[in-house]
Amino acid sequence: MSEPPAAAPRRPDHTRGQGARGEDLACAYLAAQGYTILSRNLWLRSEDGLRREVDILACQGDTLVLVEVKLRRRGDDTDPLEAVTPRKLHHMQEAALLLLQDPAYAGQNVRLDVIAVSLHHREARITHLKDLETDSGGR
Repeated sequence: MSEPPAAAPRRPDHTRGQGARGEDLACAYLAAQGYTILSRNLWLRSEDGLRREVDILACQGDTLVLVEVKLRRRGDDTDPLEAVTPRKLHHMQEAALLLLQDPAYAGQNVRLDVIAVSLHHREARITHLKDLETDSGGR
């Protein structure tokens, strides 16, 4: 289930690199907070072809935590959390449902988090929003 589909959407190389930097910082932050990192860039796919990516799959105690990472660099004055739209939250919820279909994770507690990373010069500011509420109509 963790293999990317053959036609997985690809981001331009420069944004993949930036995203990886944000995910590196988020993983370091989570590890420092006592989380166990289980996977990064985990692709989940349903039998009917629905595909969802989880930036970071972590564990805190007995809870699986699906983490969406949003990064903004110096010069981009938008709040990284603005990129977490109702549609993105709905996709995260779909990813959680797909994950729970895997027998290895069935029945576990799941939480949806977002980590926003703002990079200014050599300093990173991290905001961690835990246990996001989702709606069912975010398509």
